[in-house]
Amino acid sequence: MYIYYLLFFLLIVGYNIYNNGSKSFITIKGNKYSKYVIFATVCLTLIMGLRAETVGSDTEQYAVRYANTLARFALGRENPEIGFDALQLVFYQFLNIGYNGFIFFIALVCSLSMGYFINKYAKDELTALFVFIMLLLSMYMSGIRQCTALSLCIGAFVMADKRKPLLYIIFMALAYTIHNSCIVFLPVYLLWYIRLTRFQALLVFLFSISALIYRPYVTPIIEYLAPAKYEDMAFNMNYAINPIVLAVSVSMILFALFFVPVEDDGKKKKLSQLDSVFYIFMCIYLFFQIMSISNGQLWRLSFYYTLGFIALVPNTIWNNKKMDKSSKSLVRFIICFMCILHFFIGIRGDILQIDDYKFFWEDVHIGYNG
Repeated sequence: MYIYYLLFFLLIVGYNIYNNGSKSFITIKGNKYSKYVIFATVCLTLIMGLRAETVGSDTEQYAVRYANTLARFALGRENPEIGFDALQLVFYQFLNIGYNGFIFFIALVCSLSMGYFINKYAKDELTALFVFIMLLLSMYMSGIRQCTALSLCIGAFVMADKRKPLLYIIFMALAYTIHNSCIVFLPVYLLWYIRLTRFQALLVFLFSISALIYRPYVTPIIEYLAPAKYEDMAFNMNYAINPIVLAVSVSMILFALFFVPVEDDGKKKKLSQLDSVFYIFMCIYLFFQIMSISNGQLWRLSFYYTLGFIALVPNTIWNNKKMDKSSKSLVRFIICFMCILHFFIGIRGDILQIDDYKFFWEDVHIGYNG
């Protein structure tokens, strides 16, 4: 597990190097990109892309799938998620690239998309990265298809922010061909028509947390809509939600609820447009996490909405004018420490199995390399 200690160390050292006094940027075609985020993206790509196929519970299974790319692609119409098989076909058949090379490519795509999101929407990159690691890194190193779909959903999110509905639909359609669970992200475009007051934000939170009460009545509906392939795994207790995850989620939502800045729109004080969207994301994440108590597979649906935590938690600290510099530093330290602690406690014996990290050249199970 030393590699994860090294990752946190590099992120902290890199932040102090690149953001010493002021943020350091490079400009490409008029767009500013944080040098620190680029550095962090490289670190994440190397750690995720150079892992052995035994790191991540699904990684080794996808090695078998990669070796049978031609057979799976031949299913054609019978496979609604043919986009991922088509991508594998390009690498396996036409480029003749082995499975480890394919993993590296997926890691690069996922790291670049998340790096772009953090660069564009998070004011404090270090806190955003720590929240990302806490909530998503394990999934990024195991759920190859779903994280590829999430990367496309990030593209869809950016298109929604730019009010480009056609491109939004294209990104969502592509994501659906990778992993059809991303269908839960489809209504996101409508959120840009909503701006919340703090009281309305409280009501949204109460509705989400109340899922602890009404989940027995809602779960059958969601199960009916879920893909049939998840039925056998639905009540596997290995997927049961960790109560610590709920506690952390609730604490971060409450922090955002009470401290996120509000703006006067002429009638009422409301959260900004983006803050409203990110806050609703956080509450949707909490909703699906609670629903997964009844059906463990529903936790997969929450991952698309982790973007709310990654952006809004650091932005709440950064934009809050009521906190002085020392208070912000203290809150930031507490959140980052909580993320580190949560990550290391969570990965020990976790079903996603990333705790026993090996590079691909260290592992005896290397195979399916074309």
